[in-house]
Amino acid sequence: MREPAGLIFDLDGTLADTASAGRGALDATLAAFGITPTGTAAAADGKAFADRVRIMRENGDLDVSITDADLFAECDRQVIARVGTVRPLTPVVGILRRAHGRVPLALATGSTTRVATAVLAAIGLAGVFDAVVTRDDVARGKPAPDCYLRAAALLSVEPGRCLAYEDTAIGLEAARAAGMSAVDVRPLVRNELPS
Repeated sequence: MREPAGLIFDLDGTLADTASAGRGALDATLAAFGITPTGTAAAADGKAFADRVRIMRENGDLDVSITDADLFAECDRQVIARVGTVRPLTPVVGILRRAHGRVPLALATGSTTRVATAVLAAIGLAGVFDAVVTRDDVARGKPAPDCYLRAAALLSVEPGRCLAYEDTAIGLEAARAAGMSAVDVRPLVRNELPS
């Protein structure tokens, strides 16, 4: 790829170590509603909470009396309550900071706007991005390319001229489905994550 005209970053696991906060929030949310996690919750690793809920519904793991809105609100509350435990992943944050002001930057995350805003503030990246696309802004989460396509459009950059940074197979799939080159950051952040 020639010099990218736009850089698009995932948030969770790419710029921020949110794994512990996310797991704790998911467990607390399910417990708050008396839901016992099954294999379907774990099988959705890398997917946004909204997509995990959809998978659990499709598999009959959720009582129909529990609304998605209630689950989403509780999960957001639980993640935000744990945002103090979130740490920046310095190798990728360093790439972002070096590019800031030199190339258009976007965030494309499966997190909600409320959670993304809280996490960005916690790791010192509030206001850094030219465009922010969250799970609230698209019809389909990753691995669909929707968030990446929207981010490129907001940057006014052709998707093929964008470079995406991701940490999961479904995130990489989403970026590539949008026609973007993608960097798997897992080798970069391996030493910063708990084993």
